Amino acid sequence: MSIEPDILRYVGVYEEPDGSYQVDHSATPGDFLALPYEEGTLDAKGARTGFDPMAGKIRRDGHSKKVLGPRACTVALATKLHSHGLDLDGDVAPPTTSTWALLRVLKAIMGGSIATTDESAQTTVQAGSTTTTDVEVTTGHGVRFQAGGAIAVPVVSGSSALEAREVLSVAGDVVTVKEAFSATPITGGVVRGAVTVYLTEDPKTALQWHVEGREATDGAIFRGTQGGFSITLPIGELGQFAFQLAGASWARLGSSSITIPNYTLFEPIALDPVEVHVPTIGATTLVSLEASEIAIEPQIAYAPQKSGKATETVARMVRQPARPVIQGSFLVPYEDDTWYTARDDREDRAVFVQAGNLVGAGGGICLFSIPTVQITDVQPAPSGENVAGQRVFFEGRHDEEIGGSTEVGYSAFRMHFF
Repeated sequence: MSIEPDILRYVGVYEEPDGSYQVDHSATPGDFLALPYEEGTLDAKGARTGFDPMAGKIRRDGHSKKVLGPRACTVALATKLHSHGLDLDGDVAPPTTSTWALLRVLKAIMGGSIATTDESAQTTVQAGSTTTTDVEVTTGHGVRFQAGGAIAVPVVSGSSALEAREVLSVAGDVVTVKEAFSATPITGGVVRGAVTVYLTEDPKTALQWHVEGREATDGAIFRGTQGGFSITLPIGELGQFAFQLAGASWARLGSSSITIPNYTLFEPIALDPVEVHVPTIGATTLVSLEASEIAIEPQIAYAPQKSGKATETVARMVRQPARPVIQGSFLVPYEDDTWYTARDDREDRAVFVQAGNLVGAGGGICLFSIPTVQITDVQPAPSGENVAGQRVFFEGRHDEEIGGSTEVGYSAFRMHFF
């Protein structure tokens, strides 16, 4: 036995498949992926309900022995906003939930994910039909993209910076985007695809956590967890995902070998630059803002499906309806009454936030998409260093451009990782 610092922790995550809720997987530690959690944010707790039978007494301080009830657990932790670090340029296989821990967590919570494909050859911009809203790609490579996914291309010759856009539609090898690029993509420029997570109606998997300390007996497993997360985007710094999860069962693991984490597919994204775009739905005009702050606030929540026959009386966790499921705000200098008008006219807008503009070694991009929003409030507020400004609040709803019957098409919130 030794005395060890509390911050020395390994955190591994496993996705419990549909139909295997709470099934203990700790005997196969290799199936857990090490999550690069932010040091000091981990708070994992197991609890056991104690019921007081309240047996009658004759002496004042009499007290009954409690009866043990169901177990429950909570897991809270954060990780820096990061991408996978792979250059998905057409000849690289995209990461999956079997290889990338963050994708495993986000996909389980939100419900769905799609990814670009590996065509065994680099994808480039072709001159034929390329405009500021259409990108013609290498013959046969249009299959790498789909509506609700995303594409990133260079628009400045000689620059490694990329502009990312959400895909509206694909016709053959021509990819049409929702909002125009700032210029026509460079002919011959390398085209990148993304890994996308999106909301589904009824996610059926859950997350299981393997937490270890430096002491060999300091290990626990937390099963059947689901919940929500917050996003923090401090401009000029590192962003953060913070997860708040609850589950139905847990167990101490006893003595075990210490796991040394291997953080693969971990490319933190500095919020420099951060592009905030708020275009009008149905128009492709680029609307780029001088935003000094941006807030994206998912309202994802789960509740247990109670069942007397289930372990710890919980059969599974069920995502709850929300109004809205996504909301947020941005802070911009005051220039005119555009946003007051947008509020009063109930305009249909979109909010796209691109964090980072480089991919591959030393860089990553995340494109946040709230594809249809309503401006709900506008209030005066200083922007940056005492610049007259306005804070604009928005609420999201189903995508009204792609829509249709597919969950990726009508998802009210998507995140694209390059």
